[in-house]
Amino acid sequence: MSDGWSSSEDEWEDSPVEVPTQAQTNLVVPWDTLGTFEYTPKDHKYYHGLKSTLKLENFGVTSDGQKIIHRCEPLKDPRSGEKHYPTLVFDFEMLSYQRVLVIMTLFHPKCGHVHVRFPDLKDKVDQYRSQRGIWINPNNGPFRMKKKATDKTTNEDVAFRLGADFKFHTPGIEPCFVIVATPFDGSNFLFDKAVRSEHFIVRSKRQEQPVHRKRRKKAKELDKLETDIAAARNELELLQREDTRLHYMNSKHQQFLRYISNNIKDIPEYSTVGIALRHAVRPVAYQDTSVTL
Repeated sequence: MSDGWSSSEDEWEDSPVEVPTQAQTNLVVPWDTLGTFEYTPKDHKYYHGLKSTLKLENFGVTSDGQKIIHRCEPLKDPRSGEKHYPTLVFDFEMLSYQRVLVIMTLFHPKCGHVHVRFPDLKDKVDQYRSQRGIWINPNNGPFRMKKKATDKTTNEDVAFRLGADFKFHTPGIEPCFVIVATPFDGSNFLFDKAVRSEHFIVRSKRQEQPVHRKRRKKAKELDKLETDIAAARNELELLQREDTRLHYMNSKHQQFLRYISNNIKDIPEYSTVGIALRHAVRPVAYQDTSVTL
């Protein structure tokens, strides 16, 4: 899927950083064999204790200072016209390694084993995607990440996933993430050299201003009132039908009593039957209780 990228976006103005000589001493493992090295997810205490020297660029900042990505907002800067992709920048020390596994994980206790797919990279660089994350050479950075994209075949997210997708794992707390980079020396992961980013959250778009929320609340109240009115009218219609039915039954009952009244003349007035029948057909007042809307 084309997203308007051109080769000119890869022209970095900064001068190349000189790679420390230690990079030459690390065994460079072929990309296609990196999948044989398994990374065991860590717990929150481990991730929390890492140095947060992995820099995040082109991220927003919330009112309380937390990094944030508004996934559904345009990439293009309205002033400069440039596209600002979320970018990962390694510190100088990490450039000593030519193979680093980069993962994204939930930054909450008991969530270290929840799988979070690392976003696809925007730029075409040497890389290898494993089950846990992406293997890259930090010397090829900075690394721009796709903000919002879906796979054409599976229709699954291949960029940043919304934090709302992980609320099941963090009840009552908005999910936040960190990116963790763990260097590899050719045979082992160097967990003591791993670093992480600041924690960040991912939302669809900026929250509306309070005035908009009030308008939305008022609209919901009006919808509820309209629903209540419709329900009341429906109930009134049902009651009117029941009232009509009862009026009909009452008229039939009165007709039957008049028939009895007209045919009890020959029954002795003070006999038991006579007394009961005459009492049953005595005049009864009828009041109209019809209802109009």
